[in-house]
Amino acid sequence: AKCNIRTDTICVAIPKKCLITVEMGQATEIGQIILRSDLDLDAPKHIFLMIFLLWDRSIHGDESFFKPYYDILPKTLSNIPIFWSEEELDYLKGSYLLSQIADRMDAITDDYYSICQVAPQLEE
Repeated sequence: AKCNIRTDTICVAIPKKCLITVEMGQATEIGQIILRSDLDLDAPKHIFLMIFLLWDRSIHGDESFFKPYYDILPKTLSNIPIFWSEEELDYLKGSYLLSQIADRMDAITDDYYSICQVAPQLEE
C-alpha cells in the first residue's frame, strides 16, 4: 500500500451470494444423505464444495449464477500430482511425496466409494 491502512479497514467486500460454501453442498440432496449417514470422510469440507459444484452444474447448467466462475476454472488438473501419469510420477522416485500422493489418492477413492454406498445417484 502507498499509505498505512488501519487494521479494522475493509479493503475488499465480497457479497455472500457470490460465495460457494460448505453449507450449500450440505443443503443438496446428496449432501443431506451424507450428513444423515454419519460417514467418516477424509476431507468433508472439500467434498461438500464438490457436491455443490456437481449439483449446480447438473441442475442449472449454463443458467447457473456461478457459470462465469466455472468458465474460468482450469480445464484440466494436470498440475496436481494425484492426476499425474506414472511416467510423471517416476520423476519423484525415492521421494516421500510418492507415498503422500498414494495416500491422498486412496483417501479420495475411499471417500467416493463410501458416498456412493449411501448416495448411488452420485455415480450418475
